[in-house]
Parts: sequence; structure tokens; C-alpha cells
Amino acid sequence: MFARINCCVPGCRRGTRKFENADDVICGKCWRFISKAAKADYRRTRAALEAMERQGDAEDAACTVMPETLQKYHAAHEAFCEVWSRCKSEAIEAAAGI
Repeated sequence: MFARINCCVPGCRRGTRKFENADDVICGKCWRFISKAAKADYRRTRAALEAMERQGDAEDAACTVMPETLQKYHAAHEAFCEVWSRCKSEAIEAAAGI
């Protein structure tokens, strides 16, 4: 097991030990408050990022071989981070009653 990571929603006492390198998590209880569109965007961007990571070590290989691959990887990572931030915001706003 890994170190405990608490849910990023203030006031939520839930958390997980499931992830090794996670900075933030949203527990299942708070995840329910996120809109279906945001969840779909999250799944889509995560799948795209994971597909690029499965093709090899994008950071190392792309730097020396194909810079456009590295640009695509960074664009996919940036899109994922934006969607994750939107999901966190929705969960926090819903918990606060906004």
C-alpha cells in the first residue's frame, strides 16, 4: 500500500491508498457531483494520454527522434490537466453548494 491521499474536496474525509504518484484524488462520493460531460472529457483525455504513454517513453524517445510526437504528448497532457482541474472545481463547488 502507498501513503494515504485525502480527497481534494474540502470537508470530505475520504481518501485512498490506491495511487502511488497522485497529488490529488476525488473520492467516489464526491465524483458523483461532477457533470456527465466533464466525466466524459476526463475519460477521453485520460485514454488519449495513456495511449501515447503505451507507445513508449514519450519524453525520452520523442526528444531525440520526433519532436512533433513530444509536442502531441505535451498537448495531450495539458488537455488532461485542464479537464482534471475542471472536475476538481465542479466537485468542490457542488460540495460547497455553489
